[in-house]
Amino acid sequence: MHDMNSPNKLQSDPPDIRYSSSPFTGTPSRVDRSRDRSIERFGTRSVVSDIVNDRKERSAHSSKLSIQSSPLAEINRRNEQFKKLNDIRSARNDDKSMQRRGGLDKMEELVMDGEKAIEDKILHNNATEHSISAELVADLEREQQEEMELYDDDLLAFIEEKEHWERELEEMMAEFSLT
Repeated sequence: MHDMNSPNKLQSDPPDIRYSSSPFTGTPSRVDRSRDRSIERFGTRSVVSDIVNDRKERSAHSSKLSIQSSPLAEINRRNEQFKKLNDIRSARNDDKSMQRRGGLDKMEELVMDGEKAIEDKILHNNATEHSISAELVADLEREQQEEMELYDDDLLAFIEEKEHWERELEEMMAEFSLT
């Protein structure tokens, strides 16, 4: 029950580890690992299992090659490269524009100054919209002045009338006390 490949090999010898000849990986292929497991389970390799495993390996290897050599794979690869280059260019342009603007601190300061200017403009517009015109203020002051003058006139008339009544009351008291 010796293996045909090695006439000196005994069943008790450890299995041969074969590595994949695939250019895509440097590790043993799944087929090689499954072949080693089948040897460990049964203790021998059969010609049929070797042929089946070789066919599986060839079909897996050829499908990898066909996928990578298809026109769609080439287009996808180009698109990915183009996207990566665009990302690199975009990042480089962003870095350059940031340096031209003075870095992040300077950009933050510029943004804050811009926002403050916008806020000041909004406040100024609101103040202008809700402010009272100078003509209206002058009219209100004139009306208040006239009202104060009328009030003063009424107050003076009341005081004069009060003084008149006080004099009359004193005269009446003087006549009453004499009599």
